[in-house]
Amino acid sequence: MSKITIITGKAGSGRTGYLFSKFKKDKDNFVITTDSSVYYIEKLMGEKKIPGKCVGISSLAKFIYQQIGGIKEEVISEEMQIIMLTDIMVRNFSNLSTLKVVSYNNSIVDDISLFINNCISQNILPKDLIDVCEKLGVLSINKLKDIALIYEEFLNELDKNNLINNVIFTQKIVELLKTNNDFSFKNIFVDSLNRYNSLNLDLLKALVVVSDEYYIAFGTISSKSYAYNIYKNSNEAYIDFDNHVISLKGSSIERISLKVNKEIFSGMDIIKDELFNRDTKTEAKTDDVFLHEASSIYKEVDFISSKIKELVEKGYSYDDIILTGTDLGLYKNIISNSFSKNGINSYYYKNKKFTQTVFYEFLKNLFLLSIENNNVNMILNIVNTNYFDFTQDEIVLLINFFLRFGKDIDIALKNGEIYDNDNFLLVKVIIDKIYNFISLFTKKVIDCKTFSDYNMALYEYLEELNLQDLFFKQYKELSSKTPQIANEILETWNSFIKILDEISQLKGDKNASFEEYVAIFNKLCEESNIINSQEYCDEVKILDLKDAQNRKSKICFILGCNEGKFPFDVSEDLISDIELTQINVTLGKKLILSSDKLIDAYYAIFSTLTLPSEKLFISWASNDPEARPMRYASILSNVVKSFSNNFIEEKRYYDNDKEEVFYDLLNNLSEFKKTGICSEDIDNEYWELSTDPFYSERLDIAIKNAVIDKQQINASDIPNSYKEKDFFGVTRLERFNSCPFKHYIEYALLPKYQKLFEETAANKGGFYHDILNFVFKYVEKNEVDIYSMNFEDFKKLVLPMIEKHLNNHNENVMESNITLKIEKNKMIRKILKTSWNAICQLKESDFEIFKTEFRIGRDIPLKITLDSGKTVNIIGVVDRIDKADINSDKYVRVIDYKSGLTAFSTEKINLGLQLQLPLYMKAIIGDYLPAGIYYSRIVDPIKDVDTDKDNISKKFQLNGITLADMSVLSASDRMLDGPSSSDIIQADITTKGEISKKSKVLDKKEFDELLEKAVLVASETISKVLSGETKINPKKLSDYNACEYCEYKSICHK
Repeated sequence: MSKITIITGKAGSGRTGYLFSKFKKDKDNFVITTDSSVYYIEKLMGEKKIPGKCVGISSLAKFIYQQIGGIKEEVISEEMQIIMLTDIMVRNFSNLSTLKVVSYNNSIVDDISLFINNCISQNILPKDLIDVCEKLGVLSINKLKDIALIYEEFLNELDKNNLINNVIFTQKIVELLKTNNDFSFKNIFVDSLNRYNSLNLDLLKALVVVSDEYYIAFGTISSKSYAYNIYKNSNEAYIDFDNHVISLKGSSIERISLKVNKEIFSGMDIIKDELFNRDTKTEAKTDDVFLHEASSIYKEVDFISSKIKELVEKGYSYDDIILTGTDLGLYKNIISNSFSKNGINSYYYKNKKFTQTVFYEFLKNLFLLSIENNNVNMILNIVNTNYFDFTQDEIVLLINFFLRFGKDIDIALKNGEIYDNDNFLLVKVIIDKIYNFISLFTKKVIDCKTFSDYNMALYEYLEELNLQDLFFKQYKELSSKTPQIANEILETWNSFIKILDEISQLKGDKNASFEEYVAIFNKLCEESNIINSQEYCDEVKILDLKDAQNRKSKICFILGCNEGKFPFDVSEDLISDIELTQINVTLGKKLILSSDKLIDAYYAIFSTLTLPSEKLFISWASNDPEARPMRYASILSNVVKSFSNNFIEEKRYYDNDKEEVFYDLLNNLSEFKKTGICSEDIDNEYWELSTDPFYSERLDIAIKNAVIDKQQINASDIPNSYKEKDFFGVTRLERFNSCPFKHYIEYALLPKYQKLFEETAANKGGFYHDILNFVFKYVEKNEVDIYSMNFEDFKKLVLPMIEKHLNNHNENVMESNITLKIEKNKMIRKILKTSWNAICQLKESDFEIFKTEFRIGRDIPLKITLDSGKTVNIIGVVDRIDKADINSDKYVRVIDYKSGLTAFSTEKINLGLQLQLPLYMKAIIGDYLPAGIYYSRIVDPIKDVDTDKDNISKKFQLNGITLADMSVLSASDRMLDGPSSSDIIQADITTKGEISKKSKVLDKKEFDELLEKAVLVASETISKVLSGETKINPKKLSDYNACEYCEYKSICHK
């Protein structure tokens, strides 16, 4: 006769504690609980020296089977079930109306598998689904008929091969317990579960008859928790179980209802009553629940790190703390970085997919290279796994080689042999070694006929690589240092062996091609998890919310509590709730609905909010990583109302009186770390804050972070790091004015750049400059009368030059793929049109080409005397100088070629961002007068769009300043003799014969002042360079952003 005790009570009433009080010290106790509570209860039983066993609900059927046996069929895993269902669906492709699949890579199969399990648990047969069809719509009928066909064949295959799935296995255990009394544990304790379903409830009921004493706890509804009905499932399970034990003969039943009996209520107690109360008016006066809204997820994690450190300083251990949330994937790397920086021990206890392991990456690319062995991405992927035992130098060499010469292995090796023969020879040895490794595997699989053959070939190959030994060696080495990672390595190998076993069990002696074997292998890998359930001391436990909801802890941090993520919206499955409800009503069953899953999510939130015994921290961010605004989750509305006085505002965890000083010091330290320049304020700020115990430790961390592995650089030392201090290129000055820090990196640190196999904007710009200079050299040397040509003649002359130049351009990148070949044709069209329009502009003017690639500093000097008295030389290359005799005076104009739509701006001259044209003109004038300074745009008239869409020639208009002189204007464009608008320069003549106000012109005095201003800005810039200025100060204008294409963002973090 069984003695049955049913305990009920709402959260916090002490259900679990009551169960513990009934444990037997002299007999084995068998405890059944949620999977995530096993560790906690086992730990408690060990500390209290209570004999027995604790089992999670998902492992219960398997544990009972180990005790009583009695099942002859072989049990298939969930992964194997999905493979079987996919095979059935592929085989019946023509017989299915809507649910068609052609490969193993289809998520529909997962949904069908879940639905079939749901049906089996409710004893719904395929014919029952057909009977329901007449109640459903046409689409639902076709879908349900498809599932019935798949379901029927699945059951037949199980029966034919003497197999059962996990659901049928559990049902058989339930039947066995009715007649088998071999289960050795007679004192059974069942803690409250998160969700009861027909399967686990039947199992719990079946265990009653084999027990002597049976204790079971159920959570009951709070008077104020009706809004989301979170205890409905538990309440129904309680009624079902109670009715069952009433029907048992010879059993005694005791029912105990526990009440919350506290004089002092904690914040967690208030949450239990108020979370779902629609009419909450409670204003909590407790100091154990805290709310925090951060401006970003980064600040949110920094807040949590700071709080954990405070708690540890007050005597808490890392073991006392749990960190959880519904979207930990978003926070994972941020948490890892922040905790590492703050010295916080932690581990993220989450089952990892086998496909997320380095070992799977190796196997996947091994298979792919066996089929296609010249794919560079696959070669780099497999080498990066490091199972082929290459040195780090060899791996880096290989990566850099293919970055430079591209991902087509034949083209890369060919170009490498031409342009980098030394590294080519080293890379060739590595590639040959990789091919040898791959060849060993392909030789093993070439004669395989069955799935088992492929299994054996793969295992033998890995044995020859000594990979199993490597796994166990890594496990041993890491066991004492990082046991979590060591355990994960061991479980990865065990999961791999399990996958091979499943393939043999499911497919075994069936014939297969290599591609079919790989498809099955990959699908099983996708479904397989690396289970790392072993826990370790002295670490913050990071858990997904579903795993944290049953974990007792002193302190709990819940982060990411934003609307739409807490909880995540639950989408309907393949079978909608309407369809499931119709099936339930028609057949009198209880198939699980999608809405039930949402209730489960609310229950998980409720449980997690109310579990910590001492402190709860709830946080969210007001902006997502893309700076879009977010708000806290609506489910927390009552919590926010109740604990509105417990908000910890951002930055409030610093002393507000000293906050400005503290942050100024941090900024100065940051500036020191980036530039090496130590502000005079640092010492004063440090001494002001270092006497405050709250700030002292944080200051130590900040200072160590500022100087670690870094020598101090004094501002006075910086000029000595520049290779050149007497000659300054104009481009260099413009770089400094765009950002002094960027200038310091480029001209003092002189970084080495990795050459990439790509055509960049800079590569194109160099090509365009080369062609234009080449063409105008022709004109300059009078080698051909280009002005008398039409476009077709010009094209015949220039096109061979362009194509010849492209053949040697950028290590032949343009021939590597179809996309770049198309781009090559666009570049040819672009430079043809640009150069031709430049010729046309000369035809329509009195100017002629005077010099091309004219070197300032070599062909003509330009010296500037600084305020210090030092004289420096300005150097640069003028793309083109045109000249004209106008009214007996000699005039010149300076032209610089620019890709895109660069616009001339006097504001940018004042800021030192466009110094080339005025400084070049300043160097050239002497015997000449300035006619104009211009950018000549290199554009594609078909693609590039400017303000004037109707006039193609307007797109090539010279952009810049012209001397406000009618003779110069008409010499620049003969059309300006009368009222007209120029397509060549930015100038118009009105009907009154005057220069239009919208024309970009300067009179002689203004022109001279502009040139002098450029000299002054250049002088001031050079003085700043020589003073050692390296401040991170990028210029940002409405049409200019120095950071936009900066290569050094990862260094300065601006």
